[in-house]
Parts: sequence; structure tokens; C-alpha cells
Amino acid sequence: MRKKRLRTKKQILENAQPRDNLESVIQSDIVKKLRMRDWLVFHIDNGNIKCMGKLKKMGLQKGIPDLVALKVGRIVFLEIKTPNGIISKEQLLIHERLAKEMFEVRVVRGIEAIEDLLL
Repeated sequence: MRKKRLRTKKQILENAQPRDNLESVIQSDIVKKLRMRDWLVFHIDNGNIKCMGKLKKMGLQKGIPDLVALKVGRIVFLEIKTPNGIISKEQLLIHERLAKEMFEVRVVRGIEAIEDLLL
């Protein structure tokens, strides 16, 4: 099986088009890297969803980080942003709440922000 080469931050930025596209490229690369190191990584879809009222009753929460990474009793919430991306008010409130509950929360703008998780 051929190993897929992950892009560097420079390559991502050089080839990027719109902000959302760059964010999804960064997120995909992070998921690949973490999974290569046996992290269980999943995305919580809280994006532009119709039927917001019904979904709120079912647990939809504005500001929840993009990814959750789990490994050997460790839980890390990862908010993926472009190099110039801004954290929303809702995201900041959720990050503060998660930190208060003793969870690790990171704003990730590239692979270098998770290098310690890859050891």
C-alpha cells in the first residue's frame, strides 16, 4: 500500500483558494496525521444546517470544536482555523467551558500545533 504524502503548511497556503477550502484541507491533513498515530478522530457536524430548532433539541451546540481526538484515556478538542481565522464568540464560550471541565482544547492553524500528539 502506497503511503500518501501530507502537505506542508507552505504547500497548503500556496494552493489555497477560499477560506473554507483551506480550513478543510488543514482539517483533512490533521485527521490523516492523527489516525496514522492510532488516534480515534471524528468530526462533529455543527455547520450550516437547516432545521436548527429540532437539531438543538437533539444536542446541536453552536461553537463545538471541529474535531475530537481520543487515545488511551486522553480527549483533545481541536478547533481548526486558517492562519488568519477568527474564533467566534460561541466558540470561545465553548472552549472556556470545556477548559473549565478540565478538557484539553486547542485552536489548530496547522500540523505544528499538534506535533506533540504525534509522538
